[in-house]
Amino acid sequence: MLFHLPDDGVTWVDRKDAVVALFVEPGSTGDRAGLRAGDQLQQIRGVPVRKSTEVPAILSRFPVWTDQPYSVKRDGVMVQTPVIIAESIPDSAIYYQYAVGIIYLLTGLFVYYRRVNAPRAVHFFILCLASFILSCFHYTGKLNPFDQMIYWGNVTAGLLAPTVFLHFCLVFPERRKWYTAWHSVLIYIPAALILTLYALTARGMILVAAPLIEVRWFLDRIWLLYLICTYFLGAVALFRQSQDAEDALVRRQLKYLRYGAVLGIIPFACIYAIPYVLGAAPAHYQKLAVVSLALIPITWAYAILRYRLMDVDIIFQQGYVYTLATLMVLGVFYGLILSFTHVEDLSPAAIVGLILFATFIFQPIRDWLKEQLDRYVLYKDQYEHRRTLIQFARELSAETNLEHMLQLVAERFVQTLSIQHLGFFLNCDSEAEFHLALVHGQKKD
Repeated sequence: MLFHLPDDGVTWVDRKDAVVALFVEPGSTGDRAGLRAGDQLQQIRGVPVRKSTEVPAILSRFPVWTDQPYSVKRDGVMVQTPVIIAESIPDSAIYYQYAVGIIYLLTGLFVYYRRVNAPRAVHFFILCLASFILSCFHYTGKLNPFDQMIYWGNVTAGLLAPTVFLHFCLVFPERRKWYTAWHSVLIYIPAALILTLYALTARGMILVAAPLIEVRWFLDRIWLLYLICTYFLGAVALFRQSQDAEDALVRRQLKYLRYGAVLGIIPFACIYAIPYVLGAAPAHYQKLAVVSLALIPITWAYAILRYRLMDVDIIFQQGYVYTLATLMVLGVFYGLILSFTHVEDLSPAAIVGLILFATFIFQPIRDWLKEQLDRYVLYKDQYEHRRTLIQFARELSAETNLEHMLQLVAERFVQTLSIQHLGFFLNCDSEAEFHLALVHGQKKD
């Protein structure tokens, strides 16, 4: 059974001895029922409301999309109005956050598994993982232990991701000469302090006169300000490092990392973060600014692909083949099932037989798709040359006799390059010189 989070479209806060409407979302059921900011909530269907935290608990008792009488006090006058308890529907911008998070995760996994022993590979993976959690961990509203874990995971990742990014920018591709272990500790102290402030406030160890919802907004504004400042500092560090880098490849790599950070964070900062920090409630179109954050991992992935830092082209080609093969097998499998007049009458043995059939045809379909993609899409004119090289490499890897292997190489060179004479010189393990091992095309003198 799906969980439906009830919502009346009103943000209720505690003011002195009353629960007051702080904000009424335009177009919500509360707005259509006539509720206004400043209304003091007294009862919901006869149930007294003493704290703002009691409102969602009371609403959860009623089915969604039903009328419930609200008793509110407005300008000292009691007013009763029916309010439809709607279902809380998340803003569609959240799906863009999921997409951004998945891009981060895939980029991090690719780098980790392809270059796990490379410098900063684990550091880069932690950065991508924290960014994934920040984008994809959103609590449902049940406020159960699982919801609490998701919420604190999101808060922790939100502070960890920009901090790890700054740390990464300061040590990639090499640690700065002035950078010491104490600098790493100093980088993480602000994030630790903000996280401690979140925890102490949530536990009630820091008491303030403002309502909890306003305290949370204040802490979120601090976090957003910290996030955009940290990302900008990371971009500055990459810029300084690119000026000092001597290797041309490293300079180009740092350039793309820098541009990705700047172009990804500026639209998000200007459209969403800065107005939110200044106290403005973000609208739907402002929340869509999160899409610009996808430029950061996309730019990193492009730098990896463009400058051959890893074999991403091979990984992508294999991914295409396996994806297409899986879709074709599923199409055949469900096509066979739906070809029967009464699908529900299929016996378990028939289902197992269809599964085995789909399993056996996967490999031939995969091989056929790989050949077609190589021939007509990926390599085209270079396909025959590549096929020849692959076949030749397999022949060499299967040969253990050195003299026979050299003979095979010589014959292949003669046939391919149309040369008449070919000689092989091998290095002696015991002597620092080469000796003639084989001459092809003429007799040895």
